[in-house]
Amino acid sequence: MKKQTILLLVLLLTCALWLTSATAEEEWVLQKTLEFGGVVRSVAFHPQANVPQLAVGTNYNDTDYNVEIYDTNTFSVLHYRDFGRDAVTSVSFRKGWYDLAVAHDRNLSIYDSLNGHVLSEHRDVVAGWIRQIAHRPDGKRLAIAPEGSRIQIWNTDHQAGDRRRLRTFNIGHPDTASVAWSPNGQRLASGGSDGTVRLWNPATGVNFAVLRGHTDFVRAVAWSPNGQMLASVSVGEPYIILWDMNTQREIRRMNSPACLSVAWSPDGQTLAIGLSSWTFQGRTSSGIALYNPNTGSRKHSLVRLGKGHLSVAFHPNGRLLAGGDDTGTVRIWKLITVNRLDVTQDERVDLNDLVEVARNYGKTGTNRADVNGDGRVDIKDLTAVAEAINPNFAAPALAQQLPTLPFTTAEVRGWIRDAKQQELDAHGIAVLEQLLAALTQAETPPEETALLVNYPNPFNPETWIPYQLAKPAEVTVSIHSADGKLVRTLALGQLPAGVYQDKSRAAYWDGTNEQGEAVASGVYFYTLKAGEFSATKKMLIRK
Repeated sequence: MKKQTILLLVLLLTCALWLTSATAEEEWVLQKTLEFGGVVRSVAFHPQANVPQLAVGTNYNDTDYNVEIYDTNTFSVLHYRDFGRDAVTSVSFRKGWYDLAVAHDRNLSIYDSLNGHVLSEHRDVVAGWIRQIAHRPDGKRLAIAPEGSRIQIWNTDHQAGDRRRLRTFNIGHPDTASVAWSPNGQRLASGGSDGTVRLWNPATGVNFAVLRGHTDFVRAVAWSPNGQMLASVSVGEPYIILWDMNTQREIRRMNSPACLSVAWSPDGQTLAIGLSSWTFQGRTSSGIALYNPNTGSRKHSLVRLGKGHLSVAFHPNGRLLAGGDDTGTVRIWKLITVNRLDVTQDERVDLNDLVEVARNYGKTGTNRADVNGDGRVDIKDLTAVAEAINPNFAAPALAQQLPTLPFTTAEVRGWIRDAKQQELDAHGIAVLEQLLAALTQAETPPEETALLVNYPNPFNPETWIPYQLAKPAEVTVSIHSADGKLVRTLALGQLPAGVYQDKSRAAYWDGTNEQGEAVASGVYFYTLKAGEFSATKKMLIRK
């Protein structure tokens, strides 16, 4: 019995997960745009989700280079630092601290991102420009990719005196563009001008593997969060390669021309590629491409405005993505989950969504009412929405909307017939049958107006007063005590002909007077007035 119960729970959970994945989809929406002018070469979120900081390395013109720190809750500027004529090429936060390392020209500066205080400055660290810097995941080391072959490893202990160069790799790429630490900090990957990806032991400086596959400059490399894969991107074919880090062999290639930057989402399920606005072999690609690394399929395309994205970065919560481009613009995108069954996009699935599907029934092409995405709005979409509606939906919504619903009983009968023939979801069919019953009742009014017996009776503290209308009328129910005093008036308004019998449609009295005070036990009388019709019945409150 216990095993059967567990199996049932697993089955129900599996069905719930399937329904969620089948009806929900992810969308990236633009949340904020920051304009700087010039070029944005580097963007970085603080690696701790509880530290709401975004660093942006910018140059407004050829002589004005800055780093600005933004609060990621408000996107207001916390502070900025001017580096004068030194081009800011890369920024990197240190985990566990507010230290921000900044590469500017051939120099390295480290300062407190909380208050802007300079912690240390190091001049002429490399012979040419520093192309990229990257902190080891634990924050205790910093790798420097130079304009040249000599990668450097620095100590980044919080004490200023311990910030020093520990090691220089003597052999590498003719020109190193990027470096990235493995999640455990035991390996370092680099990409460079010779089209190779190199793997290093950062403790010894030994280059223990060279991955060949690119034919052009490898602009960026990035490890998957679990350390099992490495992504490398290039401006030439093949543009994106995923490598297996256990075998050091190629897994797959993806085709987005002219790639400049790359970042993994924290869950490892999305790969963001910053694309160039350059044209290669007659093909122009721009913006940010989001890929599924497990299949190689493209999930989303962002921007596509002819901008070259030199840097992309995910927030540690995985729901924000920043991209800096060569026009001095930073865009921050937010990941939202959209329920496809919510056709009206009011954050709930109800009769209004069913109505919207009905309005578009039979249409083809792109349409929000096509909730299953097969290119046509049909009975499958209708029953899918009906299935998600609360079984008791017929209550107040139907009473209010029946006169304006854009379909007839004949159409609903046809939907039910089609759904049953295709053996679609039983709950969805049941909702359509409720709809048909309500429509039938509304389209076939009773022969005479009548006041019916309240229920429950006796009651405490509430009751429902049913009635039926042979024709539209202004309806009121008045309640009197046994001595004839008016206790409460229920003004129900102008109502169409029909039967108002169930709890969703009958008049409701909560056993209180006009002042909201509970009335005493005893006999009471209720009177229905509907146009020229009037009738009175007796009820009993027993406490």
